[in-house]
This record gives sequence, C-alpha cells and structure tokens, in this order.
Amino acid sequence: MDVLNRHRVAIGRFAWWMAWVGLVGGQLHALSRFATDDGKDDLALPLTAAWAVPAADLLDPLLSWSDPVEVYLSYGKLWFSCSPASRSAPLSYEGLDTHTASRSGPGGSP
Repeated sequence: MDVLNRHRVAIGRFAWWMAWVGLVGGQLHALSRFATDDGKDDLALPLTAAWAVPAADLLDPLLSWSDPVEVYLSYGKLWFSCSPASRSAPLSYEGLDTHTASRSGPGGSP
C-alpha cells in the first residue's frame, strides 16, 4: 500500500487519461461489434441504429482496417489498460484523510 501512496498523483493522472481512452475506445469497441456476425442483430434496435450507422460511416477508416472480428478483438484489448487504472486510483486514496473541516454544525454544536 505504501507504493500506491507514494505514486498517488501519477496513478490519478493515469486513471484520468484512461477514462478518456475508455470513453472514446468504448464507442469504437461497440461500433466494431456491430460489424461482426453476433452484433449485426443489435442494429435492429432503432435507437442503436440511429447513432451507430452514421458513426460507423464517419469512422469507417478506424473500423475497416481488418476483418470485423479482429477489429472488435483489438479494440477490446483497450480495457486491459483501462481496468487497472480504475481499480488502482481508489486504492491509492484509501485511508487518506480528506475531511479537514469539523463535522460539527455552526458554532461548534453537533
């Protein structure tokens, strides 16, 4: 736990960047699923098709560089870097006393 405490700021920054990577990469991962045989049925849902079809057309170079299953598996590997970041950030702040203000009400009364 001491290692996490010494590197708290770096872990927090890594988690912040991985949150953004996950935000963008998650959409690419979802769009690449819709191109696979298992994911084609998802496009039958009107709300899914409303955003996924225009987004897939716009981001076609990022989705068509290989066969659909390989693209889907490749974007899925992003989660291997995002998951440790989301797990380590809370651990590095565990036990940190962030409550500097008194818990009593105005005038010191509870």
